[in-house]
Amino acid sequence: MSEAPEREPAARPETWDYLGIVHYRHERWSEAAAAFANSAATGPSERVLTQWAMSATNAGDLAGALATYRRLVAAFPDATLGWRGLAVVSSRLADAEASEPARAVRVAESRRAARALLALEPGNADARNLLDYLARRYGPEAGGSPR
Repeated sequence: MSEAPEREPAARPETWDYLGIVHYRHERWSEAAAAFANSAATGPSERVLTQWAMSATNAGDLAGALATYRRLVAAFPDATLGWRGLAVVSSRLADAEASEPARAVRVAESRRAARALLALEPGNADARNLLDYLARRYGPEAGGSPR
């Protein structure tokens, strides 16, 4: 993809997507994330953004995954995997955060994402379990129930 001849614009996202899938299947998470990022640069789809975010998460790039999950749910508000990923990654970042104000922001984002997931899938056990975990670890939300 980086050597001559340059691919036609329509073929670039498909080729990067293919490379992302190959890397993903071989659990080369960083390479997969980079390939999906290139694919999304010219042809973002719900699947490509989801796989990019999941690859970044698996590579340990939680900040990159968070940004991609945010982009995913902004573009595709019904993307349940996007809301699930945003909730989980925000929670993991909150657990690792040393600053109380930054931690509070991450916890609030995790709760919002889990509630959005519950709105789409009312019986989602992952969202309920995460909200329960956040309430136990960080206390209930001010002015309301954890759900």
